[in-house]
Parts: sequence; C-alpha cells; structure tokens
Amino acid sequence: MERFKHFISAFLGGLALILLVHAQDQSDGSLALFWRVDVGSVSNITYRYSDDVCDRDWRPFNYYEWRDLSTSLTIESPSSNQYRPPSVVMSTASTPIVDSAPLVFHWPSDDAASQYYIYFYFAEVVKLEPNQSRSFNFTLNGEYYYGPIVPDYLRAFTMYSKYAMTGKNNYIVSLVKTKSSTLPPIINSFLFSSL
Repeated sequence: MERFKHFISAFLGGLALILLVHAQDQSDGSLALFWRVDVGSVSNITYRYSDDVCDRDWRPFNYYEWRDLSTSLTIESPSSNQYRPPSVVMSTASTPIVDSAPLVFHWPSDDAASQYYIYFYFAEVVKLEPNQSRSFNFTLNGEYYYGPIVPDYLRAFTMYSKYAMTGKNNYIVSLVKTKSSTLPPIINSFLFSSL
C-alpha cells in the first residue's frame, strides 16, 4: 500500500506540473519531452522518484569542453518555483573550461513550423569569495533573450520560455558571461520540449 501511495503522489505531482506547463501554452496540442538532463553529473545515474517528487527522469549529461562542479549541500527550491527541480540534480553543474567562453546548446528543428519550449535551471554550487561574481546573459540565435542571470548560492532558479520558439531551422542558445562577471556562466540542468 505504501508503494501505491508513492506512485499516486508522483503521478499527481507530475500531472500537476504538466498542467502548469500547459497553462502557458497558447496553442492546441500537447508537449513532448525533447531532452531533460542533469548537467555535470558525478554519478552517471538517471534520477526519478523519490529524488524527484514529480517522477521526472533526469539523465546525466557531461560535455568534454565543460568543467563539472558539485556540492554535497542541499539546493533549496523556493515555493515560488513551480517547476521544483530536485536537489540532487541541482547539486551538480558545469561551466566552460575556458573562462571567457559561453555555454552553448544547439539543436536542429524538424521544420520551421516546429515549436519548442525551454527550461533552464540554475543554482550557484560554489561559495564565492568576496572578489568573485558570476552573471551571464541568455541569448537565442545570437539575440539577447534574458538576463543578466545571477544564480543564488544553494537556491534554484528556473528560466523558461513563456511562448513557443518557432520559425527557425536551427536553434542556438548561449549563456554569455557579462563584462562585470569574474566567473563564467553555470548551468545545473535543462529541459527542451516540443509541441
């Protein structure tokens, strides 16, 4: 019976999350998961329930041009963050090996009519020294989209697209260090969905 209760809790939590995401959708259709990853994973484990109360699967992702960072401390997800990323996923992150380089993500579109939604999750996992700072802007296909992003220490923040991205054959997302930042951009996890 206890296992059934966990299943129902995870199912309803996941359903509530899907409904929240759909509430932002201005068109007909349903979102399909394109990619959801745990960036900088040190365990190479896919996390689900009980690590994620919504029972989403977070697959490990590491890239050879990125430096992995992690903390053993808990990453808080404030109640205002409706996407509730799990602490175990948020406790790992990556930055570029070259401090001046951006973090770049790209994917081809099936066709220009395809629609995409993106969700990027940030939290500072390193206690910065007084003379250090980390801030960066989010660009989409070379155009400013959001920022500056200044991740809080051990506190999750979700940046997401409120409307579908469409009309392109290729998408390039870059996290670009601001001029005043002493540290490169950081990313903990991300999710791409298509409509």
